[in-house]
Amino acid sequence: MLNAPRAGLQPELDAFFDHALASGLVRPPSKSALCQARRQIRPEALRDLIGVSATYFVEHSEVPLWNGYRVLALDTTVLRTPKRP
Repeated sequence: MLNAPRAGLQPELDAFFDHALASGLVRPPSKSALCQARRQIRPEALRDLIGVSATYFVEHSEVPLWNGYRVLALDTTVLRTPKRP
């Protein structure tokens, strides 16, 4: 649910459940079923899941630093503001 599927949602679901269940005995849910279930997730639970995932990633990966900082995003936007106090 947190990744951006490259091949489309249904092939991602099929591949995930094939791998997770390691048997062809259970049919993977449809993308419609996933969307309906996703609507029932509380926003707090999703925030917690993202927080736990980010913490796990930071603790278990070696991230290269740039000038002592971890670069998470790079944006080349230029913002011009008036020269007023």
